[in-house]
Amino acid sequence: MKIYPFDASILDNYKIKTFKDRKGNIKNIVAKTDDFESIETFYNYLVENNIHINYQDIKEAYIRYYSMLPKRTEIAEYIQEQEGYTFCKKGRGASKVYTVEL
Repeated sequence: MKIYPFDASILDNYKIKTFKDRKGNIKNIVAKTDDFESIETFYNYLVENNIHINYQDIKEAYIRYYSMLPKRTEIAEYIQEQEGYTFCKKGRGASKVYTVEL
C-alpha cells in the first residue's frame, strides 16, 4: 500500500471520497459540488486538513453509480467488488464533482 504525505484518515468521510485503483492505492480525491460552494472552498478544506495540493490541480468532472461497474474501470470508489462509483461523461444520472488526481 502506498504511503501518502498526508493523514488519509480524514478521507472517506461524508464530504470527501477517495477513488482507488484495483490495488487499493488512492488515485483521486472527489467531492460533490453540492457540498462545497466553489473550487476555492474545496481547496481551502483540503489545505485545512493538511492535504497540500496546487489549486490548479482541482478539476470538475462527473461520476455515476453503477451496480455493476464497467469492465474497463480502472479507478473507482468500490462499494463491493463490482459495485461503486466511477467517472463518466455528463448525462442522466451523473453528479458533478470536484476532483484532484494524486
